[in-house]
Amino acid sequence: MSFGGPIDSMIRSHKQNLSLLRKRQKLKDLYDDFDSSQPPKPMTFKEGSFSEIERFKSRLKRERRKNQWRFVYIVFITLIIVMIILYWVVSIDYSPVIDAIN
Repeated sequence: MSFGGPIDSMIRSHKQNLSLLRKRQKLKDLYDDFDSSQPPKPMTFKEGSFSEIERFKSRLKRERRKNQWRFVYIVFITLIIVMIILYWVVSIDYSPVIDAIN
């Protein structure tokens, strides 16, 4: 008994999905490798010298200042564009539109 194209395709994809489902690892199997009985290892950090720390701080300060100025520029340009659009909307001559409506 042949069902034709769409039904046959559906049956074939269902069989393929079942075969993939049997190959799938269970979540419990994945977590078997993880041993929660041992406490986590403490994180270790590289100790930096005073000059390295100062260079890092100055670089962070420079980047922060650069980001602040970038934000100010974006806000300023956006405000100018909004003001130009508002001026254009307010100063347009609406008399032809009003005549067309009436």
